[in-house]
Amino acid sequence: MQHRYLILFLLLAFACNQESNPYEKGVTLEDKAGHSYLIKTEPAEGQKSNILVETEGFKKNLSHTFPMTDAIDTVLFADLDSNNLNELYIFTKSSASKPLTSIYGIASLQGYEAKPVNAPDLAFRSEGRGGFYEGFAAPNVYRFENGKLCEHFRVADNSSLRTRGIDSARVCLELYQYQGQWVLNPYEQMHFREQ
Repeated sequence: MQHRYLILFLLLAFACNQESNPYEKGVTLEDKAGHSYLIKTEPAEGQKSNILVETEGFKKNLSHTFPMTDAIDTVLFADLDSNNLNELYIFTKSSASKPLTSIYGIASLQGYEAKPVNAPDLAFRSEGRGGFYEGFAAPNVYRFENGKLCEHFRVADNSSLRTRGIDSARVCLELYQYQGQWVLNPYEQMHFREQ
C-alpha cells in the first residue's frame, strides 16, 4: 500500500514539473486604455529566457526582446509617471538560493509610441560607498508603495553600513523620459536598523 502512495506522489510531482510556463505560448494583457501587450518567452542559454513583448493599439507599436532574463515572476500595470496611462512592468526572479529580482517595462507618452523602460542594472546596484545602492545584496524585492515603486534589499555583511547597525535598505524609483527613452531612476533612499 505504501508503494502505491509513493508511486502516486512521484507521478504527481512529475506532472507538476511538466507544467509549462504560460508565457511560453504567449499571454495577452490589456491596459485600461485598450492597449494590448503580447508577452512571450523563448529559451535562451542555460536557464535564461528571452522575453518578447509586442504591443497593439498605440499609434506606433513596439516589438521588443528583453534578452537573457530569468523566469517571469509577476506582470502588472502601474502609472509611475502620473500621466493617466499605465506602464507594463515585468518582474523576473533568479533561481539562486538568494534570488535576485529584476524589472523590465514598457511605457508610452500620451499613448503615442510604446518604448522599453530602462531600469538600474546590476553594475549600478553594486555602487560603492554613499550611493543609493551601497551594500546591495540579494535577495531584493520590488513593492508599490503610495504610488511609488520601491526596491527593498538586504545590506551585505561586509558593507560599512553594517558597522552602523543597518541591515536593510529601500530605494524608490521614479519614471521619467530622458532623450527619448524611458528611465527608472533612484531618487529616494532609506536605511533600516536591526530591531
